[in-house]
Amino acid sequence: GESPAARLIADAQLAATKAPDRGGAQISFINASGVRTDLKPAADGSVTYGDIFALQPFGNNLVVKTLTGAQLKALLEQQFKVENGQAKVGSLLVPSAGFRFSYDLSFREGQRIQAMSLNGRPIRNEASYRVTVNNFLASGGDGFSVLNQGTDTFDAGLDLDALEAW
Repeated sequence: GESPAARLIADAQLAATKAPDRGGAQISFINASGVRTDLKPAADGSVTYGDIFALQPFGNNLVVKTLTGAQLKALLEQQFKVENGQAKVGSLLVPSAGFRFSYDLSFREGQRIQAMSLNGRPIRNEASYRVTVNNFLASGGDGFSVLNQGTDTFDAGLDLDALEAW
């Protein structure tokens, strides 16, 4: 599920891709299943490259794509699955700072996302947003096929480089 380590990764990815010459990202997502451990600093507070590699060991590239607000909602809807007639969160997408969403599992498929905002402003269906994900997600991994619809793709380098820089 959501964790401080997942938030750290999402924020690092956004920081690495926010500049216009790095993709111009406004939002970043990490799949919770892509975070393999917690980050545990040493007693002196230091963190080694080995520590961040254990956290994120896949060597994925960061990909920035343009999605509409409607596509963002559809993407977030893909987190849910139904088991034994009950809706539940399947593969969670953890967002970077500034992006918020709420959902209600009692609603029917395609209507569970109740609100989305970026830096306190509602996401508009027709507006375009630059979104960073790893290349696994960008290709539809974990069932997030909406990401295949993204346009203006920019390769922003290795995820570990972004985390190390952050």
